[in-house]
Amino acid sequence: MLGSGGSSAAALRLIGARQPEDLLGQCVLRFVHPDSRLVVLERLQGLREGRQAPVVGERFVRLDGSSVDVEVAATPFSA
Repeated sequence: MLGSGGSSAAALRLIGARQPEDLLGQCVLRFVHPDSRLVVLERLQGLREGRQAPVVGERFVRLDGSSVDVEVAATPFSA
């Protein structure tokens, strides 16, 4: 959601944030529903190892505490 270019308006709406600053300093896992946390951690480890992470359904937690089902895709990159 947040990258070197900032956050997208769609990501802000999805999480329920009004502005990018609402997300600054937050750990990404804060927005992952407990039911999806293990899958997310495994995918993050795979990305660190250079593996692709195909599209998968996950559940996120919005700033107001409600949950939302999402589809997430990720690609490894090096800085």
